[in-house]
Amino acid sequence: MAVLSASRLRTGAAAVAATGIVFLVVAGLGNQAVQGWRNTQAGSGNGWVAEIFQSLQFSAWRFTSGSSTTAHWLAPLVFNAVFIAATAVLAAAAAHNRTRGSILFGVWGAVLLAGALAGIAATPLVFSATATDTPEDYRTGLLNGLMLGFLVGIIAGLVAAVVAGGSRAGQRGAARAQAPAAAVPDTGDTWPLTS
Repeated sequence: MAVLSASRLRTGAAAVAATGIVFLVVAGLGNQAVQGWRNTQAGSGNGWVAEIFQSLQFSAWRFTSGSSTTAHWLAPLVFNAVFIAATAVLAAAAAHNRTRGSILFGVWGAVLLAGALAGIAATPLVFSATATDTPEDYRTGLLNGLMLGFLVGIIAGLVAAVVAGGSRAGQRGAARAQAPAAAVPDTGDTWPLTS
């Protein structure tokens, strides 16, 4: 029977919590209803709300055909798949054997980096109607991915820290306290050296 350590359970819980939050945001906020709402907010006095949700344009999956002529139908799928997969891998690495504060900032950074990777990966498909991929296209993809990763990462980091946070003293310190002490040779009366 395999025994899982508390550190592995916390790492798994943090990775699952962060990935779950990213999945819920992509599935819940990336649909065409939210996209239509964002477009109506952009024309009203609440334009700042539209700016916050602008980063969701790469994850905008649809049930019906869209009106966008620049995005390939595969672009949101690639963005969402890379965003979720990269979050799972990077959040697991960032949360391994950490305290609550380290998990918060580590998962936040992991989701931020996952968003950037997803934005860059989806850029050729998002701008597929243009003749060539320009550096400005990749910059736009990177910025949208970073913004979405930044906003979602805050929530994912908080949830991961609450769900899987370590003790106040830190897991590494607790592990060292439980480890048997190494044998120290007896130095007799010569230590410390005195004259």
